[in-house]
Amino acid sequence: MKQMVRCVLLVLAVNAVLIFVGFTRFGTKAPCYEKQSEQTTVEGPLRKGANRPLAPSSEFLVPNIVHYIWYSTQSIPFLFHHMLSVLSVHKIIRPEIIYFHTNNEPNGPYWKRIQNLSNFKIKRREPPTNLFGEKVKTAIYKTSHSNIDRVKVLLEYGGIYLDLDVLVINSFDDLRRYPCAMGLESKTKACGDVIVCSKQSPFLLLWINSYLDDYQIKVWAYNSGQVPFNLARRYPHLVHMDQGHINNPNYKESDRIWGTKHYAWKNNYALHLYYRQWKNNHKTIEPNDENIRTWNGTFGEIARSILFGNSSIIKAH
Repeated sequence: MKQMVRCVLLVLAVNAVLIFVGFTRFGTKAPCYEKQSEQTTVEGPLRKGANRPLAPSSEFLVPNIVHYIWYSTQSIPFLFHHMLSVLSVHKIIRPEIIYFHTNNEPNGPYWKRIQNLSNFKIKRREPPTNLFGEKVKTAIYKTSHSNIDRVKVLLEYGGIYLDLDVLVINSFDDLRRYPCAMGLESKTKACGDVIVCSKQSPFLLLWINSYLDDYQIKVWAYNSGQVPFNLARRYPHLVHMDQGHINNPNYKESDRIWGTKHYAWKNNYALHLYYRQWKNNHKTIEPNDENIRTWNGTFGEIARSILFGNSSIIKAH
């Protein structure tokens, strides 16, 4: 019995020594692991610098290359406003190359006129069916394929993507000093009609993944407008969102573009015509070389400025 008591006392003494050594070695507090910062565990490296406003670089970050995308199941006419868009790019942006990515070349006199431009180059390209080896949803709108490919093309080349109903008014040199730049269409949505981005832009990688992970193809302008707006809120240091100089007037103000309500357009980088929306209500009218001479309104002024170097109405003799 006494031997058992001695054994118990010995065990207790050894434990006491071990506890004392532990406290002496590590202090009065038990050792602990360093807690990871919230920045690392929640926000990640892409959020680094997000609290600082994106400032333009002293150098150009985006190459002076312009991209258009034209996908169609057959050859269809190239319209007057399409030609105007390309001519405005050629005269004002003066890019090294204007790439026209297409699976089916358009036709007509306006198409023939722009092919004479020295920097205009046709690039054969098929509509995208997969991204990163994963299949994307089948297109349901005419613009569905180009919505994906405008981001994909910029990841491949870098440069300036434009919709064919965008008219350039002033140089894009200021926008090219950002790693990526777009325009707001409203207070809660961007618009993918004008995208100015370096091919190294992480913003493009974040954006293009939405066409696999969150492709709401039935919701108009969700992935091309709402997604980049949401990303810009979370990563404001990755993209410059222009307010009022690209998509103003917007699609709700077509009378200020096509009608007689004039808009002070000369300070814009560009003006989005929102041609399809306007055309739905004006099916019998189509701008051309003749009626543009006396077209009274913002569109007429810009068109004459591009074609003739003067925005004034041209009266018949």
